[in-house]
Amino acid sequence: ELAFLASQVAHDTCGQYENIYACHYNIECIWCAQPDGSGRCANWTSSPRAGEKCDSLAGCSGHRTRGLCNVDTSCKWCTSLEQGWPFCSNVTQDVSCSAHCTKSVEHGAPVELRLRGGSQFMI
Repeated sequence: ELAFLASQVAHDTCGQYENIYACHYNIECIWCAQPDGSGRCANWTSSPRAGEKCDSLAGCSGHRTRGLCNVDTSCKWCTSLEQGWPFCSNVTQDVSCSAHCTKSVEHGAPVELRLRGGSQFMI
């Protein structure tokens, strides 16, 4: 029975990343920094250790999967152009210069389209 429960726990692969840049390539990982500048990469479900400050999980950035992000009508799923990091962003935040974003309609969430010139509509 214990072996069955252990097999049901997701394997934390975040500990293998040694710096913030490698850590952020995996959306399931967050960077937790110590006051001295050192840090560790941890699964987003883990809790900060004493003295650590971890990446924020508030609002849209708290959605660590595309599905959770797209279900939230106030969020959109993005990939940074420079580093390729996946992230969930507020639909009203313009990140077009730094990321490519999509809003899945598979969950029935409305998609807001903005046209040059400021026009916008929902589909």
